[in-house]
Parts: sequence; C-alpha cells; structure tokens
Amino acid sequence: SAADDIIFVHHGDGTSLNQDTGIVLKDRQQLLGAGVQHIVQTQFGGYILTNDIDGRRARINNDGGPAVTLANGNVVRGIVMDGAGVNMTHGILGVGGIANLAGGTIENNIIRRATLNGVTLDVIEGDWTFTDNIINRSGQDGINIQRSLDPASEFVFNNNNLSDNIRDGLSMSDYDGARFFFVDNVTNSNSRNGMNLVGFRNGGGPSNWIFLRPTSSANGGAGLRIEDARGDVDFLDVQIANNIGSGIQLVDFRNQRPADNVFIGVLDNLGNAISGNGTGAGAGIESVLNVGTQNLVVTQTLLNDNGVGILARANNALTVMNTSIIDNDAISNSNDDGIRIVSTDGATHNVTISETVGLLNMNNNGSLGGHGISLLAEHGGGTTSTINADISNLIIGTTGSAATDSAIFGLTDRNAALNVNITDVAVLGTSGDGFFFDLGSNNAAISNINIANVAIAGAGGSGIDFDLSRTQFADIQVASSSITTVGGDGIGYTASGDSRSVFTGLGNTITAAGESGIDLDTFGTSEMLLVLTSNEITTNLEAGLDVNASGTNSRISARLQNNNLSTNGTFGFFMRTTNNGTGTDGGLLDVLAVSNSISNNDASGTVGRDMFARNSSLGRICLAMSNNFFVLPASLQNLGAPADYIVELDGATNGIGQPVFVPSAADFDLRTFGTVCEPAIAAQEGVFAGLGF
Repeated sequence: SAADDIIFVHHGDGTSLNQDTGIVLKDRQQLLGAGVQHIVQTQFGGYILTNDIDGRRARINNDGGPAVTLANGNVVRGIVMDGAGVNMTHGILGVGGIANLAGGTIENNIIRRATLNGVTLDVIEGDWTFTDNIINRSGQDGINIQRSLDPASEFVFNNNNLSDNIRDGLSMSDYDGARFFFVDNVTNSNSRNGMNLVGFRNGGGPSNWIFLRPTSSANGGAGLRIEDARGDVDFLDVQIANNIGSGIQLVDFRNQRPADNVFIGVLDNLGNAISGNGTGAGAGIESVLNVGTQNLVVTQTLLNDNGVGILARANNALTVMNTSIIDNDAISNSNDDGIRIVSTDGATHNVTISETVGLLNMNNNGSLGGHGISLLAEHGGGTTSTINADISNLIIGTTGSAATDSAIFGLTDRNAALNVNITDVAVLGTSGDGFFFDLGSNNAAISNINIANVAIAGAGGSGIDFDLSRTQFADIQVASSSITTVGGDGIGYTASGDSRSVFTGLGNTITAAGESGIDLDTFGTSEMLLVLTSNEITTNLEAGLDVNASGTNSRISARLQNNNLSTNGTFGFFMRTTNNGTGTDGGLLDVLAVSNSISNNDASGTVGRDMFARNSSLGRICLAMSNNFFVLPASLQNLGAPADYIVELDGATNGIGQPVFVPSAADFDLRTFGTVCEPAIAAQEGVFAGLGF
C-alpha cells in the first residue's frame, strides 16, 4: 500500500484469521472495517462507501505488539481489536520521533483487553478526534496521550465509552492544545480515574475545556480530574456518581483571562447530579488551588450522599480563589461537611453561598461527623490567611452526629482572618451548636462576623457559640435573629488569651435555651466591648444574661439598653468578676444599664432575684443604672474593698422591687450617675477605635 490509500478490512470468518500480526499504516491512510458505515472525505466532498452495514465487524489483533500502528493523519474506523488470548500490547499505537506524529481520527472502534493501553499517543501534534469508540478492560489506561506538543491542537472526544480499565479511562499528561471538547462520554468502573488530565504545557497560553453530558461512575479514583492547567473549563449536565475519589477534582486549575471560570452548571437543562462520591477521602466537587487565581462557580447542581459536598481550598500567599455556590438544587446527606471552604498559608478565599430564588436545602450533612458549612482560615505565615464569605437564603436541616458538629463552623488559626456575613438562614436541628466560631488568630487582623435575620431551633448545643483565644481581634454582631429550644446557651461567648473583641446584639429573640440566654466570659487579659440593645431574652433555663469578667486584668465594657430579661430560670441579669464564690480571681467590669425590663426571673425559686451583681476580692466593678424596671430583688455583693465597686444610680428611676436594695457607703463607692462608669466605657471605646475597630 501507499500513502493516502484506503484499506478496507472485511469481516472474514469473524475472527482475526490472517489479520493477527497487526498493521502499520502510512501517512494519511484510512483503515476502514466492514459492518459499519463509512463516509470518506475526498476533494469532491463526502462519499459513502457501499459496504454492508450489518454490524459484522472486521477484527485485527497482534500477539506481542499493537493491532494498529499509526502514521500521520490516519483514520481508523470500524475495527474490533481484542486481545483475548494474545498479548496485544495496544489496540492503537501512535508515537512520534524526530518529527511529531500529526493528527488523526479514531472512530467507531471496539478495543478490548490490551495488555498496556487501549490507545497510546506519544509525541504528537495537530488535531485529534475520538468518536463512538468502546475501549475497555485495558491493562493500563483506556486512552493514554502524552507529550502532545502543539499549542494549536484541538482534541475532540465524542460519545466514547472508556470503562473497566485497570488505570484511567482517559489519561492525558504533559500535553498542550487550544481546545478540548468532551461530549457524551462514559467513563465508568476504571480502577483509577474516569478521566485524568495532568500537566498542561501552556505553550500557547490559556486554553478551553468543555465537558458536556459526561457520565462517570464507580471509578477507584475521581470521576473527572484535571491537574495543573490554565484557562477556562465548563462541566455541563454531568452525571457523576459513586466514585471512591471526588466526583470532579481540580488541582491548580488557574483562570488567567478576564472571562475565565471553572463553571459547573447546565446547558440543556438536563441538570447536574453528583452523588455518592468521595466516600474514601474526597468530595462531590473538589478544587485545590496552590498558585494563581480561580473563579469557581457551582450552580443548578444536585449534590447528594458525597463524602464532602463541595471542597474548595486555597493555599499559599498571593493565591486568590473566588467561589460562588449559587442557585443549586440541594447539598445534602454528606458523610462529612456539606461545604468546606479553606484558606491556608496566606491565601485569600472569597465566597458566596446563596440562592437568588427560594432557599437552598442543606439537610443531613455530617452524618459521620461534620458540619453543614465549614470556613477554615488557618496557618498564615507572613501573610494573613483570609476568608471573606457571604452566606444567605439557606435552610440547614439536621446536621452532624456529635456535639462538635455545627450548621456553620468558622475557624481562624494563627495568622488568619474570617470576614463573614450570614443572613436569612434557618437552622433546624444540629448535634452541636447552631453556629460555632473558633477564633484563635495570633495577629492584629480584625475578623468580622455579622449575623442577621437568622432562625435557629433545636440545636443540641448553643444556638451560636464564639470562642476567642490568643491575640484574636474580632468585631461580632448578631441582629434581628431568633434562637429557641437549644440545649446550651442561646448565645455563648468566651474570650481568653490577649484577645480584643466587640460583641453587639441588636433586636434578637432568645427563648427556651437549656442554659443561659446570653453567656459572656472573659479570661486572661482579654478585653471586650459589649453592646446589647432591644433584645427579648425570656424563659431560658438559667440566666437571661450572664456576664463574667474573670481572670486578672480581663475587661468587659458594656452598654445595655431597652432589653427585656424576663421569666428566666435563675437571674434575669447575672453580673460578676469571678468564676466562683470564693473570690480568688477577678477582672474589670464597667456596665451602663438604661431602660431595661428585668422581671419575674427565678420566680419559683426560694429566693427570686431579677439581678445579681457580684464583685470578687480581686475584681473591680463600675455599675451605672438608669430607668430600669425590676419586679423581684436586684442584689449587689462586694467581696472586695468599697473602692473596687462603684455604683451610680439616678435616684428612684430604677424601680428596684422588694426588698429594696440601697447600697451602703460602707460596702460600695457611691457616685453621681454619669460621672465614672460611662466615661470609663467611652475611654475603652476610644482604645478600640485606635486598634481599628
């Protein structure tokens, strides 16, 4: 034969008789098998070959080598290459040499049981098309492409079935190209990954990848995997299920051009379904970025029964990841976290989790231990690891299996900052806290947590819990939210180390908590500004409001106004500078309480008290009260010197109930209202302003 010939292979006796030593093609030859239709392209257009189209295909194999060896520009169509009973190393082998192997079409072939790869291409260039092939049970990869060296190449994979191979269904490594199209391919039950693309050369700059209607299931690794690439990628109308690794896994996919994204969504409104993946240690969708910028968009996708639903991780200084999880069908039933957002070693991660119409359902995540949403900013070195997150319009149903599991969990560790807005979120049952923020940064960056219009019910722990340590700076606000029937505090707040924080509670309703409505404690040398305004804190099992400045030199400066603290189980307002009754520790507490209603607390107790304010022998309190209303006694106790407990009352306007408490100059330092406490609070507010609050 000569270059450009058409070689037609007949069915013969249905075996590879006389066709069992393989064939080596010449440039631009077409190898066509009987039993399928062939349209041959000529200078006059397409020509339909008039062979029988009865499905009785020609067979070629080779004992000790490849069935077909490619040259430049070949077409291989309609051949069965089956290594059953022989050592057929490859179905198709194409390897360049001094010159790259240039282009080819592999179409409508069946390749089975190659001892190495079903198809191997190495040192190639030009355009390559794979259509309607079945390639399975290979000893290595279904298709293996490496050293594709042409930045202008276009690769098309259409309607191929690459399944049941010992390694990957499709493997591409050390490759280049301008465009990569994957349409209607099936990559199931491969021992490694369904598709694995590693090491894009970027010789011609960023490229484009499109995965349309892929099916990838039951692989031993990931369903679809891309590592180290630059450009734009779309995953559209995907069906990815039950892979041991992640359903979609991206490692260092960088977006460089302004319009570049990693987009996971729909084209034909067939829907995205990603389920049952990552039950080893993966996720439904996993993206890890160690360098550069990525814009990850996940939309109109159903994620169900995965290890983690969505895992997005940004590592290292100068890395920027922008993750948008918007308008999805559901993210539910994850073994671990429903969504996990990570920024580490100085990276910046900007996140939006929301629905534009209706509410996103996130139910039954963390079934083996985990959270609904995790926000982890950690391990910053010289550069602060930062997460900026906007979370809204969610329903987070039953979450977790342990007391450490929360609907939303936030973490700062070492040089890190967390800036979070949470609005219009409903939490319906968690094993642990509704929200838990563990803030332990050791830098001066201020973390900002803003929570508004949130409803939390049925949490096993506290409704919202904040734990600050080290030198964490934080500005925290909870507003217009409802917290009810939780096992712990409505809001718990612990500040230790040398932390500095502002906590503002505005217009919240906190009822039927298993412990206190709001419980705030400072330890070590931590300092807090506290502002509580117009909150309804009622029917909680313990105190309505418990404020404790404990630990030498810890300090709370508080403004309390127009709050209703009523019918709580112990005190309406419990204020102290010690953890215990012995007075062996104590901090500094400055409180201005104006126009609060504190009534009928501990009404069934032997000694009902609406308020109890106790100073330890090592503490100091400055308490100023104006126009507050009490029904049951308001008691003050000083275990220290009179000078350590300043009391400012504006006449009889506090309405203290019976028995009326009248401070004694022998036990307290009585001052004119407005002369000491409020100026002390204002001075502390000035200190915080100087720190950037």
